[in-house]
Amino acid sequence: MKGIVLAAGQGTRLSPLTHAISKPLLPVYDKPMVYYALSTVIGAGIEQILVITPPNDLERFKLSIGDGQELGVTISYAVQPEARGIADALLVGRDFIGGDSVCLALGDNIFIGEQLPAILQQAVASVEEGRGAHILTMAMDRPERFTVLEIDPSSEQVLSLEEKPKQAKSRYGLLGLYLLDNRAVEFAATLPLSPRGELEIADVIEKYRQIGQLRVTVLEEKFGWFDAGTPDSLVAASNFMHDLMIHSSANPGCLEIAAYQAGRITLAQLNERAKRYAKTHYGQLLQRFINSET
Repeated sequence: MKGIVLAAGQGTRLSPLTHAISKPLLPVYDKPMVYYALSTVIGAGIEQILVITPPNDLERFKLSIGDGQELGVTISYAVQPEARGIADALLVGRDFIGGDSVCLALGDNIFIGEQLPAILQQAVASVEEGRGAHILTMAMDRPERFTVLEIDPSSEQVLSLEEKPKQAKSRYGLLGLYLLDNRAVEFAATLPLSPRGELEIADVIEKYRQIGQLRVTVLEEKFGWFDAGTPDSLVAASNFMHDLMIHSSANPGCLEIAAYQAGRITLAQLNERAKRYAKTHYGQLLQRFINSET
């Protein structure tokens, strides 16, 4: 499976913060927002990753993330010329995906949970075994802001999907991480533009549901998730990360730790990266983790 991190959003809800820099490069506590999505993909065991950026910020993303060599992965880049929706990432990344399955992650979605890598690795295996698509959901206070899933509680099967409904049928919203087999590219290529002028990822997911090849994992309360796309949610995510990292040993968004735990780099290589950031809070997090492993 290959990975795509879609980091090309315009960030209009965060304007004027995003006049000069893309939303996924904004800080969430001590690291760029996109680090959280990237570490999630690396933690899923994925080695080849494509980061899709807006045209004006391609070089900034390359400087911030690099080519992945020091993380034991391969990171390449592509530009989304215009904002045409989440499903458009499958078309922008068509050549990169080739004949493989794909994990598509949104650059402004932040996941927290020690068990998440194991859940994602199982989902990757499920998709690669030919079981279609796998998505994540959790109960939300205002699910109508997202794609709402109606789920059969006995089987955890998705009964329906509805994009930003006026009246939500459930509390379950679709999270910004989608594991899809290779048919997703074909599905996206046949989609019409939605009324808001985009290729909707919910329409791709619906195609899998209609053919009975959609699986869903409901994340429990012990997991955390942020869609850091508004000033309030950006501040909330930063405050949460501050408290989490100060009062626990958690280290979400640390690329080197995700790479080490996925078996991509050694502890010695992780230690070399920690030395580079020795005078920073990020470096302290890396060193704290190294100390716990030795």
